[in-house]
Amino acid sequence: METPEHPDQRIVDLDSALRRLGGNEALLGTLIRFFFEDSPGLLAKVREGIAANDAAVVRLASHTLSGLSSNFDADFAVAAARRLEELAIANVWSQIDTAAAALELEISRVTKALSRHGSPNSS
Repeated sequence: METPEHPDQRIVDLDSALRRLGGNEALLGTLIRFFFEDSPGLLAKVREGIAANDAAVVRLASHTLSGLSSNFDADFAVAAARRLEELAIANVWSQIDTAAAALELEISRVTKALSRHGSPNSS
């Protein structure tokens, strides 16, 4: 799925993800469900870590979001998560809020793209 913000790039590449999974659509569905279940709590952890100036919490939550997003070749979300993780590791709090906002935006785009494949409310 392309968006005006990233006209030359896909938000996710489910074909590539499915190839890596050997064509196992059930497993892809499980990974999508994990993303829907875990990403909101991880974003909340990022916000909590920022509010508490807890770099370890921000680093771990952003690292986990990077991994979840990489399952779907969500390159922009992965890059945003890695950027936030790097800032947390380096204790660069002056840029954390901007990086966190960018990550939230990219995760929302991934969520929207994945919602076309499976409902975030499906079990």
